[in-house]
Amino acid sequence: MRRRGPRAEVRPDAAARHGVQRASDVRLRRSAGGPVPGGVAEVCVEEDPRPAVVQGGPAREGITCVTQDDHEAVRAVAAHGLRDGRTPVVIVFPLDLDRDREPLSGTGADLPPHMPFPINAARLDGYRAAIEAAGLSWADVPVAVVARNSRQDGAEAARRLAARLAPRPLVIAMSDELALGARQALHDAHPDAAYLGWDASQDGRGAGILCSRQRASSAPRSRSRDISTG
Repeated sequence: MRRRGPRAEVRPDAAARHGVQRASDVRLRRSAGGPVPGGVAEVCVEEDPRPAVVQGGPAREGITCVTQDDHEAVRAVAAHGLRDGRTPVVIVFPLDLDRDREPLSGTGADLPPHMPFPINAARLDGYRAAIEAAGLSWADVPVAVVARNSRQDGAEAARRLAARLAPRPLVIAMSDELALGARQALHDAHPDAAYLGWDASQDGRGAGILCSRQRASSAPRSRSRDISTG
């Protein structure tokens, strides 16, 4: 039997300075739908050689950051969805850490120039690049910001956008869950709508949602993204 050494301690004052929380606190806040600035999943022994990593970002000095090119992935998916002249609307993840705020609706021109979540910012920039490459004005694109990543939030966002949908709309959502909620809300009134998501979930593929999915390549340290059409 492998002998465990003494458990390492995470000093609360040091954790607080770096925005890190204990795993139990992270789980509680995730279950409540709240923001999680960081977390300690497990600390086994003082001699544990496993490195710390940040998934998605932001990068921190001395800590490995594991992520993918969100900008290019969503740009490719959005460009694919816009290729036949559809008119986009966008459903966006929270813009800041205050997820209890009222949901926002507006246009691309109303979005702030900086977002604290690097993944959200990269995806939003990718959507903008694809929309502008299609000859459309990002400033005029209807946008709804949700508080949480859920089908209910996606449905509510879609209802707020419904009055501004053009014929044959393209609903661009930052996740399959948001896209599925939007589809549920709009399907009867807008059967000609198409939907973009992210995750290539089983439910999303079953509903015909166009999305990006991660595929492990032959290179052990690289990742690529494919477009899934359901």
